[in-house]
Amino acid sequence: MSVYYLGDSNLLWSEEAERMFLDRVASSPLGYGRTCGSSILLGDKWDLIENLMAQGVNPRSRLIRFSKNSSFHYFTVDEMGLRLMKLALDEMALYRFQRYLQQNGICKASMLPLYLFSLELLSEAYALKKGKQMRAELDRGALFSCQADVVKRICNTGPNLITIPDKWLLDLDTERDDSSDELLLSPNATFLSQQSGM
Repeated sequence: MSVYYLGDSNLLWSEEAERMFLDRVASSPLGYGRTCGSSILLGDKWDLIENLMAQGVNPRSRLIRFSKNSSFHYFTVDEMGLRLMKLALDEMALYRFQRYLQQNGICKASMLPLYLFSLELLSEAYALKKGKQMRAELDRGALFSCQADVVKRICNTGPNLITIPDKWLLDLDTERDDSSDELLLSPNATFLSQQSGM
């Protein structure tokens, strides 16, 4: 797992620097014996994905490339983005959250929820501009309100795409009730203070 902070601009992509970074991680005490299966890109705002999409689908781009072997997820560094990143990194938390949404009739569970912002998945529906042919329509899955505006602006979306109010995640306490294995609700949940590894 590699993490890159982009701030409010794109990251200059270098395959040589990427390989050097991964080699150093692999030889470190923390990374020894681990496999880097995906990369997390962090930024200040969700709108940054518009530039990432434009570069990622361009085979000549040196900033970033999407391929069948790549795996990129994008999150913002605000509370909403960090909560979503927590779900991406914790399979059990994601399982419980998906079950919580399904039990409340919000959306069905899926193998790769759209709100985890897989850039490869979004790029399939990325709408090429300047009169070029549209890519596949994004007509399934669910996004949170903070994500939906930019995705609908840059992607060819359909009427079945679900928008979830942010409160369904912001009002959720990610701690677990050991007696019931259910997520607990708390209007004043403080996500960051609960995480020791962030």
